[in-house]
Amino acid sequence: MNDVIDLWPDFTPVTVRSPKTILKEQAELLSQKTNNILKGEIGFVSAYDETTVGFSITSPYLNNYKYQLFHIKYNPATLYPVTIDGITICEDEITFKERIKEILRDQHTIKVINSLYSQSLEETENV
Repeated sequence: MNDVIDLWPDFTPVTVRSPKTILKEQAELLSQKTNNILKGEIGFVSAYDETTVGFSITSPYLNNYKYQLFHIKYNPATLYPVTIDGITICEDEITFKERIKEILRDQHTIKVINSLYSQSLEETENV
């Protein structure tokens, strides 16, 4: 008779939120905050040991104009560290969320949102 020996340590799997999930939540919040005049959108590609996620602001009323705000890269097997725009490295979820918060609240981001929102509203009036 073959006795199976368990070589695994005792552990309980822990759920970790992926960078992609965090960005998806923020994309949905942008859509809510603008009453769907603008949409937050993510697109992603996974290949081997790298996932790339782009975060865009899209205007359905401007012929689906898309402005990519930033992109991230990470290894799906480990999730962290995450690289933002090929420059900033975030070693953990807390640092990642802090950096994304900075990007989303940056004056340039607000300027892009205001510009696209205003133009989109003008187009809704012409519909």
